[in-house]
Amino acid sequence: MKNLLTILTVFFLSVYVFADSNIGQKKSDISKKFLSQQSTTGKYRPDNVSLGITGRSTRTQIVISDVPSYLWQHGCGPTALGMVIGYYDIQGFSDLIEGDAFTQNTMVNNAIANSEHYDDYAEPLDYYPDLFTDLSETGGAHTSNCIADFMKTSWSSEENRYGWSWGDMISVAFTNYVQMCNSDYFTTTNDVEFSESSWETYKNEINNERPVVLLVDSDGDGYTDHFVTGIGYDESNSTYAIYDTWDNNIHWYQWRQISTNYSWGIYGFAILEIDCNLAAPENIVISVDSDSVSISWDAVLGATGYSIYSDIEPNGDFSSLEWSGSHTNWSEPISGITKFFRVTATK
Repeated sequence: MKNLLTILTVFFLSVYVFADSNIGQKKSDISKKFLSQQSTTGKYRPDNVSLGITGRSTRTQIVISDVPSYLWQHGCGPTALGMVIGYYDIQGFSDLIEGDAFTQNTMVNNAIANSEHYDDYAEPLDYYPDLFTDLSETGGAHTSNCIADFMKTSWSSEENRYGWSWGDMISVAFTNYVQMCNSDYFTTTNDVEFSESSWETYKNEINNERPVVLLVDSDGDGYTDHFVTGIGYDESNSTYAIYDTWDNNIHWYQWRQISTNYSWGIYGFAILEIDCNLAAPENIVISVDSDSVSISWDAVLGATGYSIYSDIEPNGDFSSLEWSGSHTNWSEPISGITKFFRVTATK
């Protein structure tokens, strides 16, 4: 009689990086942190702001799929960051936003900026040059529980009027919001100022399917005013693709530094990545018929693939790779040799 195979599973842990680089970059006449920049736009696109080129039309355009497009929800900063968080929710980090993150529903809006945020910090509504005191100064505000809270959007104590945010709070809010949702997740962030090498850095993020949040000057007056979500690029004409929080279309603009000579100049962008520990594959099912053995298991959160290793000893080094792939099942013909197997999840 052919020997039944014994299946051995072990916990597999990938190496992850704890480093979190939040480089503040401010330039303001307000006594804030060094080299910081602020967003100042509202819910609707100003009449003098260019639409750029809309849509996707050429073979040279690289665009990350599955990035949700959200409209302005009490601030362009939390909305632009919300699209990145919604994207990661869709990619398997499914407890970042309750329910469907691809459609801008009530749960998505609450994750970006909920009613508690609005009541405590937005009211009384203030627009430039007014800056009215809110609960961030007088006290009694709720515990931060949405992206806009962690960005300190609209906080009078931060000299933010309704919907305004500071550039160095994108990475901070990303990390704090993700940790609130699941403390087992780890974030890697970096704030990148526009430079000769920033184009290559931006393309690398897009090539690795990681959307970014850009801080731009949408009207060409030389001052930052708007956060957008970077989702693509076109090498042939050095353009970048964004969702701009004002509509659900993809907009393309020239990759260039902030200037008074043209609109949509870039000040910088935030690199935002989520990682997590990989759990051991669970609910392993073994099926044996007359001439083959099959193994299946549940998908592991954060895993991009799986590997099966074998050994003839249960305490061996399992150095023989039997299979690698993205499926959660595998089979092979039964031989006359007793084998032990290790199923691992990989990133």
